[in-house]
Amino acid sequence: MRLVICDTWLEGRHAAYDRHSVDGLVSTMFASLPLSSRRSSRCWIVIARSLTRKRESKRKHAIPLALAQCIAATKTECNRKGLKNVNELKEAYAAQIAHMRKTATTPGANTPLHAPKTPSSSSSQSQSQSSQPYPQPPSAPAQPLDQVTPTSPNYKPPGVKTLSSYLDLDKTAALPPREIESLWRLRFAHRTESLGATIPASTFRDIAATGRRHPQFVLPGLPRKASKDDAEAHLTPGATPVAEGAPIHFLQWTFPSPDTVVVLFTHLAEYKLRGEFAQPHTTVTHHTELAESKGLVLCQGSVIEGRGVSVDEAKWLLMCMQKFYNTKPLHELEGDGEGDLGQQLARRRRRLMEQFSRGDVDFQVETLLEEAERLG
Repeated sequence: MRLVICDTWLEGRHAAYDRHSVDGLVSTMFASLPLSSRRSSRCWIVIARSLTRKRESKRKHAIPLALAQCIAATKTECNRKGLKNVNELKEAYAAQIAHMRKTATTPGANTPLHAPKTPSSSSSQSQSQSSQPYPQPPSAPAQPLDQVTPTSPNYKPPGVKTLSSYLDLDKTAALPPREIESLWRLRFAHRTESLGATIPASTFRDIAATGRRHPQFVLPGLPRKASKDDAEAHLTPGATPVAEGAPIHFLQWTFPSPDTVVVLFTHLAEYKLRGEFAQPHTTVTHHTELAESKGLVLCQGSVIEGRGVSVDEAKWLLMCMQKFYNTKPLHELEGDGEGDLGQQLARRRRRLMEQFSRGDVDFQVETLLEEAERLG
């Protein structure tokens, strides 16, 4: 009965102690017994130690037993084939052994855990891959020679239409500049919500250079008169008076590609409310592909319907933008002295842009409205 108890106790303690140390295991077992039971337990401690050593002996002879079985099977095969030793047996099965080594695959050793489903180009490649101990990383896909990168001059970002989206550049290059201007204007003449214009290349270079220095600015729209309802509300005692005035629009310059320049117009109130998530009401795109060969920059824009801006007001904003941005830097204008009236107006406009870009507190919307009225 004590032998059975000892055997059960040893099985339960196997996971917590190292059974290779027999003396340590039995000593731990004896130390865990109560003092009153240690004397009565000494009689079966010897039995437990003997039992454990027998189990350790069986474990040590487990691997030699498997090896002996393999040797016996090899001798049986040699006798069946009439061979003298193992070397002759290996020579007899040399071809089969080589074939098994080439075709045998072990996931994680000489093949990936999840092999990609790509057809091998030749049998030589499959043999070389199976002989490698670790899977090779996939090679980069071949890129066409004419592929452009974001730094190349022909780069076209997604969603941006270049001039080739509107005209056949090969045929257009054979036309004189006057015919190109006429064709471009006629293309957008029948579209009520579209804008189409041409700008001399030299003029646009100055405008774009100013746009890079001052990528953000505000411009007033067309003056609006108060409606009849506003006038009646103005007569109501205690009502806030509604003044006539011009809405302010916020413009932004972007340069998505070397041959494309985009100007976005947004209501200033909406931009203050939504920031970068504000939706522009007018988008004007300038195409410079023909600037060098024909001396022209083709301009086209679209006015989003239902955004509170008419096509006439969009044309007004485009004209104001060109007048404000087609000016020399302020230090050049001040170096010319007082100059004529045109230079004085250009100096005022440029000073307004400098103040707005710096966030100067001296920037006055009233001064901006006065300069815009002079343009009209």
